[in-house]
Amino acid sequence: MAGSLIVGGGHVGKMLSYDLLKNGVTTTLATLSKTSYDDITDTQGQQLFLTNELTGAVETGDIQHLKLIMFHSGEIDRAFIESENIFICVPDIPILRLEIFRKITSLNLRNKRFIFIRGGQGWIPYLAVQLGGRLNTANCSYLMVEDSLYGCRFIQNNVSYKRKHSVNVALLGGDSLNSISTIQDLLRNTSHSEWPSLVEVSPLDLMFDALGYIIHTAVILYSPNLEKTKAGITYNHYIEGINETLCTHLEKLDQERVRLAEKFGATVMPFKETLGRQYNVKVRASLFETLSECTNVYKSSSPKSLDALKNSRAINEDISALWVIQHLASLFPGEFSETLNYAKWIASICDKEDIHIDVLRYYALTIKMQAPTVRSFQDLFIEGDSFNTAPEADPAAKIQKPRISLNIAV
Repeated sequence: MAGSLIVGGGHVGKMLSYDLLKNGVTTTLATLSKTSYDDITDTQGQQLFLTNELTGAVETGDIQHLKLIMFHSGEIDRAFIESENIFICVPDIPILRLEIFRKITSLNLRNKRFIFIRGGQGWIPYLAVQLGGRLNTANCSYLMVEDSLYGCRFIQNNVSYKRKHSVNVALLGGDSLNSISTIQDLLRNTSHSEWPSLVEVSPLDLMFDALGYIIHTAVILYSPNLEKTKAGITYNHYIEGINETLCTHLEKLDQERVRLAEKFGATVMPFKETLGRQYNVKVRASLFETLSECTNVYKSSSPKSLDALKNSRAINEDISALWVIQHLASLFPGEFSETLNYAKWIASICDKEDIHIDVLRYYALTIKMQAPTVRSFQDLFIEGDSFNTAPEADPAAKIQKPRISLNIAV
């Protein structure tokens, strides 16, 4: 069976390595963090106890046969070259994804499947631009995944997880490697014969599927929650972190996301219906009521401190996506005021709390240069001329990058 490489040693990377190893797949995991490396090394020597949060089923296993390396070691080039399936589980944070992208382009890899978990509202159009001129696409496939295949949490050797019933995916460019069916077969076994259920949609559909910039960022920066974080008080993000007032605003933003997608010819469903699709929860009349059905689904805790918040994915991944959405919404003056006002509110809060977000505009600036109109943005996803046009000058040179240090364990 062909070998697989996982880049990113967070919870999803570890769970994915467990599933691959369980199916007899030779698996290498490359982590960018020494903290993550040490944590996984400790876990490898222990028996794992895994609990399915949706069914209550418990199983035991291990990841002792996982080959663990550091991304910045001399072993990484060979790992890329020898693996047919390369899972990128690093968050869609520009500074991290671009480092991995530079490594991929430097190796002139062929006959590889690149699976990006998540695809990302910033990364999908950015990669579409790059596929035009800098990357040899021959005999490689680029599979974007809407989000993680599961929600999971490793606490030492105790693992809680939930497999999503349905996950949308999209291919950028051609696919001579049958990536979707291959990845499904790679992960399926007798204990979950119908998982993963990967449903192909268009790249534009998948780009507008994601809504972390709403449900993640708005919640942690909501004033009552922000004050809790400053005081060192944690809360359940999706259950205790929301109320009817906040959810009313979230639902308006979600409705604009659906309408904005339609403007570009994409079709997406409201968040509450996505919850029904992914976790089979009861979809009720409002988002607030639907989230109340998710007590067994969502158990994520808020950041433990303001510093942790500043380094969280809800800031560094989701605000990067927000700037892309802001650009797209601005192409329709007067039609998406809720979204544009929300972006201003986020910028104001971040400025007040000294949260550096200018560097997170990288994707948006690149896309704005390459796709300043609705038609040019749509054309990014059409195979043909758009995949043979060299990108213009790097917009990063226009950003004065603040000195930041990410402490995300990947």
